[in-house]
Formats: sequence, structure tokens, C-alpha cells
Amino acid sequence: MNRTLLFLPTFLVFVTSYAQIPVTDVGTNASLLQTIAQGAEQVRQGLQTVELLRDAKETITTVSNAVRDINDIKEIYRMQKYLIESSTDNMKKLSSSGMLTPRETTTMYNSYNNLFDGAIKSLEGADKLLTNNLFEMKDAERMEFIRELKNDMKVRIAANNALAKEYWMFAESRSLNRLFKKQ
Repeated sequence: MNRTLLFLPTFLVFVTSYAQIPVTDVGTNASLLQTIAQGAEQVRQGLQTVELLRDAKETITTVSNAVRDINDIKEIYRMQKYLIESSTDNMKKLSSSGMLTPRETTTMYNSYNNLFDGAIKSLEGADKLLTNNLFEMKDAERMEFIRELKNDMKVRIAANNALAKEYWMFAESRSLNRLFKKQ
């Protein structure tokens, strides 16, 4: 035990003789605190910038989707214009051909009228989308609505082409019958 008591003070003297006394420099500590404060401020500003960029990205995405939707609606209007121009052209040509009776001409006009009524309702839906709900609807809802409008216009254009083909075939058939009856 005597040995342990002697060894302990000797060990403590030996260990403390190699220990360094901490040196504190007030200027260095102040500079270090200032650097840490500046770093914290930069981190805070960086987080604000990230938040601004996130908001800007969401806004740009929304506007980009709206522009895409507006382009799709322009395409719907172009389809409508084509439908009107080709239908009126077909009606004028068929009416002036003299191959349809007045009753058949009236039936043809009524068929085209029904076609136009449905197309006008589709355009009214597109107008509502543009004036009221373009930014209020969710992307999926807006895309589905526009897809339905486009499909509706495609169906109407196909119906217009089929209707024109039907009346042209009827007029050509009548014309050929008249031609062969004369001979």
C-alpha cells in the first residue's frame, strides 16, 4: 500500500509536468465568434434563397402547364375553324350542285346544324376554362377536360367528313343516274 501511495503522487507530478496551460487570446476568440455569426447568417440567407427558388419553380411549372393548356385550346379552336370552313364549303357546293332536292338540302342543313350545336357547346366549355378556371383547376382535371374537348372535336370533324362523303356520294349517284338516263 505504501508503494501505491508513493506511486500516485509521482505519477501526478509526471503527468502535470507535460500538460500545457491553455492560452486564450481574446482577439482570436472574438474573430472566431464573428466568423461563426457570419456563417450562420449566410446559412439563413441560403435557406431563404432555396425557399424563393422553390416558390419560383412552382410558379414556373404552373405557368408552363397553363401555356401548354392554352396551346391545346388553340388547337381546339383551329379544329373548330376547320370544321366550320369545311362544313360551309361542303354545304355550298352540295346546294349549288343541283343534285339534292329541297327536302334533302334541308335535311343536310339540319345535320350540319346539329354538328355545329355540339361544337359550340365544346367551345363554350373551353371559354369557361380560359376565363375562370385555368389556374384554379388541378393539372389532372384540366388536362382531362382539354383531352375530352379535343376528342369531341375530332369526333365532330370525323362526323363532318362522313356526312360530306355521304351527301357527295348521294349527289354523284344521282348525277350518274341522270347522265345514264339521258343516253
